[in-house]
Amino acid sequence: TVRPSQWPKANRFQVEVPYVECFDVEATWATFLTALEALGERRVDLSRLHVTGYSMGGQGTWGLAVRFGSEIASVAPMAAKCAWEDGAWSQEEQILQQLSRLPIWCFCGEEDTRTVSWRDFWWLADKRGRDTKANESQLKANEGVEAVVYDWGADLQLSLLRGTPTAHIMWDPVLHAEADFALFTRMLAARCPTPRTSFF
Repeated sequence: TVRPSQWPKANRFQVEVPYVECFDVEATWATFLTALEALGERRVDLSRLHVTGYSMGGQGTWGLAVRFGSEIASVAPMAAKCAWEDGAWSQEEQILQQLSRLPIWCFCGEEDTRTVSWRDFWWLADKRGRDTKANESQLKANEGVEAVVYDWGADLQLSLLRGTPTAHIMWDPVLHAEADFALFTRMLAARCPTPRTSFF
């Protein structure tokens, strides 16, 4: 379930349509838990739930992190920033409870500036008791893809990619170049310290 925003975006037929403002996070989470329940307890480790998505799915990933981050092992939003709900700052304490220990590995195109919110990373770093100035490193991946990695620790990173087909469509190298980005290796090692004890 989604809610349209007030700004338009061209769809694949180049027709201007309202962009998604935000996902129904509660419905998305309930659907996710229902799928896990269908898999059964023997096939699901509730301490190893990871969420990733790109573009609108990346925005949904941020939404799930803000609402259910304390029950997730890590998030990896791609080509997206958090779409803060109206009144979110009045819930800062509850949001921090969800995000304070959650590994967040974000990937965006360097020139795709609408998908990055530096303020969110500075705020998270500060609330985690870290310097708001990130460590910066360069990463060279296959096929001419490069990334500038900004990290405020191993569990809070923003990677800005260049050399991808477009600035926005940058997720393929991250998902298919494990030797370079190590996303799945990091996910495999991460565990949620406060996992759910049941599906519902």
